[in-house]
Amino acid sequence: MPKEMKLRLTLCLIVVLTSCFGQSKIRLPLWTFNTKNTNVYGFAIGYTTTERIENVKTNGLRLELVGLGMFLPLIPEAPIAKNDSLHKLSLNGPYTETINGINLSPIGTGCDCKVNGLNIYGAGSITGQVNGVSTGFFMNITERQNGVQGSIFFNITYELNGLQAAFVGNRNSGRVRGVQISSHNETRELKGLQIGLYNKTTKIKGLQLGLWNVNEKRKRPIINF
Repeated sequence: MPKEMKLRLTLCLIVVLTSCFGQSKIRLPLWTFNTKNTNVYGFAIGYTTTERIENVKTNGLRLELVGLGMFLPLIPEAPIAKNDSLHKLSLNGPYTETINGINLSPIGTGCDCKVNGLNIYGAGSITGQVNGVSTGFFMNITERQNGVQGSIFFNITYELNGLQAAFVGNRNSGRVRGVQISSHNETRELKGLQIGLYNKTTKIKGLQLGLWNVNEKRKRPIINF
C-alpha cells in the first residue's frame, strides 16, 4: 500500500475515534458512575443519582450501593407521564445514564437512566426505560418497559410491551401491548391479555380473565373481550 494512502487511512481513523470518544472518557475495568462524560467498561460502582452524573454509560455491571429506590414506598404519586405528549417528551429527552448489562442495587435503585439488559433491585426501582428484565421486591416504576417487569407488590408504567406480573397490582397509565398478571390490573389501552381478580381498561383489543372485568363496552365476570 502506498505511503500516501496509509497516511490518509490513519488520518481518517484518528478523525473517527476522536468523534466517537472525544467527548467521553473511557474507564476500565473499575470506575464510579458518579461522574460526567464517562464510558465505563467492566464494573461501575457508586451511590444514588446526583447532579454530578451526566452522560455516563456503563457496559457491564453497575452496582448502586445506596439508591433512591428505598424511598419509593413513601412517595404519594409515581412520577410517570400524564399523557402521550409528556410521555414522548420524557423518552426523547436525554438520559443521564445508559446501562448496557446489569444494574444491581441491593437496597433500591433510582436513576434517570435507560437499562438495556437486567435491572435487579431491593426495596424499589425507578428508571426511565428498561429493555429487558426488571425485577425486585416492593415497587417497580419505569416510564417504558420493553420485556418483563416483575415485583412482589406493585408495577407501574406508562407503556408496556411484554409481560407485567405482580402479586398486588399492575398499573399502566398509557398502553399495554402484551400481558398483565396480578390481583388488580389496570390500563388505559390494552392490546393483549389481562389475568387477575379485577381487570380494568378503557380501550381493549384482546381478552380479560378474572372475577370482575371492566372495559369500555361491558362489565362482566370471568371473561370479557
